[in-house]
Amino acid sequence: MKRTNEGDFKHKDEHDLNHHQQESSSSSAMVDEEPTQGSSSEVINTNVQVFPTISYREKKKASSKEQYSRFPVRVRAHCNPLSDEFFDYPKRPSDVNWQEMYPKMKIETEKVQILDVGCAYGGLITSIAPVFPKTYILGVEIRKKVAEFTQQRILALREGKALDETPQDKAKVETGHDFHNVWAIRSNAMKFLPNYFKKGQLKKILFMFPDPHFKKKNHRRRIVSPSLIPEYSYLLEVGGLIYTITDVQELGEWMAKSFEEELVPLGAFERVSQEELDNDPLIPFIMISSEDGQRTSEQHLSKHLAVFRKLK
Repeated sequence: MKRTNEGDFKHKDEHDLNHHQQESSSSSAMVDEEPTQGSSSEVINTNVQVFPTISYREKKKASSKEQYSRFPVRVRAHCNPLSDEFFDYPKRPSDVNWQEMYPKMKIETEKVQILDVGCAYGGLITSIAPVFPKTYILGVEIRKKVAEFTQQRILALREGKALDETPQDKAKVETGHDFHNVWAIRSNAMKFLPNYFKKGQLKKILFMFPDPHFKKKNHRRRIVSPSLIPEYSYLLEVGGLIYTITDVQELGEWMAKSFEEELVPLGAFERVSQEELDNDPLIPFIMISSEDGQRTSEQHLSKHLAVFRKLK
């Protein structure tokens, strides 16, 4: 990865990302991450490599019976999060049936700690599930068909199968991980996250290639904005991290400014340094494991990454 501007990265090729992870895997397979302020240590499997990607050009050439042309289901790329569409949601976090989503979860002592907002087809959450084998991960997706596919994908992985027969999912199966620590739901993250999570519950919140909503009148639909960050902060533990990445420079600047102009001066958040990001095992997966991460890598687009830590 080549850094181009403050917090911006340009993906040169997959070798850079694999090299990043090979350096971090020189220790044993299971290590304890140094705990950040206010958080307990978490188990990280550093032997899991960034899973192979399949060229979108190859997907487009493939027969529809063999592989999906670009995405596994046909849906609109964008969705209005401010619409009045009905969603089934719990009244309070204590009403959530986590056992139904995670059959092996010990409800009394375990909880979801990594949240991917707008998880799409689950490329990222299913990639990092073996990396954080003792951490429960949840993806939230607003589009019904996409959320349903992601659930089917996870259920297949739990059975040791690759639902879409791509090299990525085949490689995930080969890790031997049981994928009982990952799930996805359909919900509207702009409205209902506090109905699922308690104060300070989450360690990491991920916003991967969110909808840019280019028109100025639609900026209020952006999932990372000054009005929504206090809500995310409420759900995040002290020392917890918020990750943002996009291939749209203007949106990357918008998301960074939402923190830097509103909350960093108040001492509520700090921007994570480049040195720390270089040693973060999540970064290589963030760069290319999601469907949009693969798309932007295939098209050699710049990626604008910014990570912020909650201080209080």
